[in-house]
Amino acid sequence: MPITIECEKCGNTFELADKWAGQRVVCRKCGNDFKAPDMPRSASGSPSRIRGLIAAGALAVAIGGGASFYLATAESSAPRIDATSEETFKDSLDDMRASIPEERRREFDQALMLIAMKDQKSLLDMAASSRVPGLTEAQVKQALAGKTADQIFAEAEQVKAERKAEEERRREVLERIEAEREQARAPAAPQQPEEKPVQPEPDPGERKMRTIVMVPEKPLKPKVTEEPAKPEEPAPAAPEISKEEKAVNDALVELSQPFDVKNRFKRREIASSLGTYADFRERIMPVLVKAALNDPDMWTRRRAFWSLAEMGKQDKGAAKLAISTLSKAAQADTDPDNKKAAKQAIEKLLGTEPKK
Repeated sequence: MPITIECEKCGNTFELADKWAGQRVVCRKCGNDFKAPDMPRSASGSPSRIRGLIAAGALAVAIGGGASFYLATAESSAPRIDATSEETFKDSLDDMRASIPEERRREFDQALMLIAMKDQKSLLDMAASSRVPGLTEAQVKQALAGKTADQIFAEAEQVKAERKAEEERRREVLERIEAEREQARAPAAPQQPEEKPVQPEPDPGERKMRTIVMVPEKPLKPKVTEEPAKPEEPAPAAPEISKEEKAVNDALVELSQPFDVKNRFKRREIASSLGTYADFRERIMPVLVKAALNDPDMWTRRRAFWSLAEMGKQDKGAAKLAISTLSKAAQADTDPDNKKAAKQAIEKLLGTEPKK
């Protein structure tokens, strides 16, 4: 459970994980370095506190609230994200990931990425946008602070639902715009020729004497029949590119750009999403191989591992290239967790269960 600490110099109070009790800490406001107080025995699981919890549970069962007491106790004991500092944030995130069953860890990583990229609506937005996508690092910490794994999964599902609703709204807008364009292209109704007023014939009695002038007749020129002009053949229309292919093209361009720390979250999301576009594997595989072996960001490399494994399931040639790349990564990657992830991706691709 978190403990409340007061700075000895400026009096600022803040909370830290109980593992920092009795350790040297730094005030986030004034930078003062001081020793945190020890954890009180009654707050860290002393016999008196255990007896108190048992008594409270028994009382809750007696009055019919046993299930609520059990759920509240289980939820309070679940690992939570501690965003007090960079180190506590990373440690609590690793502890939470280790407490999740192995088959759900990839889903947990994707849930974190969805929360970090929650203001991006689609892969098309992410690849076409030139600004920094998603939340800032400080905002990500603030969004995850104090949450359990179940709360993170729930928030990720909410982000998915919001994205789906936004995509539906966009689709309706695009359909309405396309309908208006089709209506504008429709030929206009032919206009009726104006009827000229018929002038009445003059009365013969009112006709005046006219002088008749004899004009010599001119020879008639032969009429030349002109051949009708041949209609020009329309130029062949350029083949239309599907939204899926355009998304892949934009994503490959973005992932091929030089690494920029401001765009690291965008690159991670792209590396994870490319594994679902099996129809374009011939163009995607070279970019994934380069990202898996050379990308400076460890999370981008790790997501490229899993996308390579997904691509390898579709084709023998892709499987051979994926195994070769993952084997190199398992030997040469500088991060121990990445080496383990590369080996697990190979085992997944070969159809064997990873070692527990």
